[in-house]
Amino acid sequence: MNTLFRNFLGTTPNWYKRGILLALLINPIIAATAGSVAATWLLVGEFIAILALALRCYPLVPGGLLALEAIAIGLASPSQAYHEVEKNLPTLLLILFMVTGIYFIRDLLLWAFSRMIIGVKGRVALALAFYFSAAILSMFLDALTVLAAIVAVATGLEALHRRAERAVKGRKGAMKPAAAQVELAAFRNFLRSLVMHATLGTILGGAVTLVGEPQNLLIGAAVGWDFTGYFFANAHVTLPALVAGGLITWVIAHKQWLDYGEVLAPASRRLVISALKETAEAGGPARKARLVAQSAIALLLVVALALHVAEVGLLGLGIIVLAAAVNGTTDEHEIGEAFRGSAPFVALLAVFFCVVAAIEAQEIFVGLIGAALSLEGSAREVALYALSGLLSAVSDNVFVASSILGEAQRAAAAAGLSATEMQRLAVAIANGTNLPAMSTPNGTAAMLYLLTSPIAPALGLSYGKMLKMTAPFAIVTTLVGMAAIAGS
Repeated sequence: MNTLFRNFLGTTPNWYKRGILLALLINPIIAATAGSVAATWLLVGEFIAILALALRCYPLVPGGLLALEAIAIGLASPSQAYHEVEKNLPTLLLILFMVTGIYFIRDLLLWAFSRMIIGVKGRVALALAFYFSAAILSMFLDALTVLAAIVAVATGLEALHRRAERAVKGRKGAMKPAAAQVELAAFRNFLRSLVMHATLGTILGGAVTLVGEPQNLLIGAAVGWDFTGYFFANAHVTLPALVAGGLITWVIAHKQWLDYGEVLAPASRRLVISALKETAEAGGPARKARLVAQSAIALLLVVALALHVAEVGLLGLGIIVLAAAVNGTTDEHEIGEAFRGSAPFVALLAVFFCVVAAIEAQEIFVGLIGAALSLEGSAREVALYALSGLLSAVSDNVFVASSILGEAQRAAAAAGLSATEMQRLAVAIANGTNLPAMSTPNGTAAMLYLLTSPIAPALGLSYGKMLKMTAPFAIVTTLVGMAAIAGS
């Protein structure tokens, strides 16, 4: 028995193992005694706790155990779980192929962002550069795609720094091991600050346009918005929120609050510059040719995404094929390496959608949605905004958007609301699933991806750390959005 317990969840702490076993024991009892609705609420709380402890144990296995049990005890049927996964197939394909596609153009991204880091000296200017560049890219690319690029850059820079540090060890006058470790820790803090600025930029930038987030496309299709229609309908909310995020970035980077505003130390700057030069020299003309080819592919991707010529996931598959071809990547194992970052997250999201299936099957949100829709005028829109934000902080944005939108459409039809009034409700739902959702790391796919990515432990990004670093952005932009909706 002791051996079985030691093998269970591997090297995860014993208290964590006992917590999972206790949850698996309690859930059927709650379902049998208090009912399936109470059991589903408990399941949601347990899943959030698992995400919060992602650095202790990757959430796929413990979350998967809870999802399997939820289906076994009847909180959702296998067909309902499959339907939820099927409904979110575009999101899964986006992560599987687009995130992997970013791997194949990582040389270009590393070159571009490293030049930004080296060229922009002031910590405030650099923070704003990362925030707004990520925001602008997310207006035309999916936010998760942009964040995947940022994670790839951070991973590359962290690896470059470690490689350069190893290279100087043993040289005369080189840093002692203890000093080198301090230097590396400071560099990782610097990267963490920039990655978080970029992450928040992707979320706020992604809210601005139709293609920025998957739920934007869903809502736009429901009320007849095209790219420009969505932009102008939501601009009175999204643009002030984007500016507010920029102001917060300026303040916290200037004041160095909440672990933001770390300065790139001269020694780290020299190490990175040296490593980049060595990489460029080692690559020679072949590397330059790859950069040119990757630039052309990136431009093609931007145009294709802006025009929405195909599902984002399929565009990502196209990027994989084109970039692998021009890079000369033909080895099966090298191609498989590119999928190493995306595949576990795809599996995790599939588990997440199984939990969402239980939420939908037990209709635990229906009462809340009905109460919000029963209000009149701007109060109803503000309530929808707040409710969308609250639910998006604990559930899937796409699910929340589709659930609330469906209820809103039925209520609008029953009450005889005009198309204009329905569009006002859509604005509230769209921004509610975007702005307040950043309150928690599981509120958006982009933040969840960052939390569970391999770079997170290296940068010291835990669930609690992300909560702390996103708090001022979440609070201020949520209030800005609420004021804009109430005043429109």
